[in-house]
Amino acid sequence: QSLEQQFQQALPDYVETGYYTDGRTDEEIQARETWAAEWAEQDAAIAPFLGMWVAIEEDLMIFPGPVVGEVCIVDSHLDESMFYTGMVIDGKLYRAHLRS
Repeated sequence: QSLEQQFQQALPDYVETGYYTDGRTDEEIQARETWAAEWAEQDAAIAPFLGMWVAIEEDLMIFPGPVVGEVCIVDSHLDESMFYTGMVIDGKLYRAHLRS
């Protein structure tokens, strides 16, 4: 919990440096927001997490799961990918199970 608070406090400084920027086009951002808004009608808890999220060397692709509150996560790091399921509980996404 302390680490999460430290991160929340430091995040604006990282954003200001320009090191962590959103590389998506306006069209890609709009497409993700539209998709999430449509899914919010079915499962509002997962909607904010849906889409592709890109970091420096890692991509997360989050899709709706078969059960309300559940998502499927494809985590790609460099040239390796893993598949997980996840659950949204109290507005937070938790990784559940590694799938082979």
